[in-house]
Amino acid sequence: MLVACIDVLRDFWRSNGDEDDIFVPRVIENQGRRLRIRTRVEKHPDFERSDGQTVEKSWLRLQALPPDYDHIGLGVMKCRVVCELEEELKRWLRKQRVRL
Repeated sequence: MLVACIDVLRDFWRSNGDEDDIFVPRVIENQGRRLRIRTRVEKHPDFERSDGQTVEKSWLRLQALPPDYDHIGLGVMKCRVVCELEEELKRWLRKQRVRL
């Protein structure tokens, strides 16, 4: 799901999660994996950071559509990390014989 949605993750990271109008809900399709993913931004007003401070943050939610049911929620920093590791992730998936 992460690799299939890498462009959305990159946009979310680069906007710092602040440009809600860019992130209209959409469906990303990966024909090779027969995977469909709905992406949307959610606000979490009661998010508690590791230092204990409560803040409102935007999260990117990736929801696989049936027949899959997995979902992933990512903040700006996780999106950045995934984007920075994109090529390494793709190499690892190819080693696992996962079709991209």
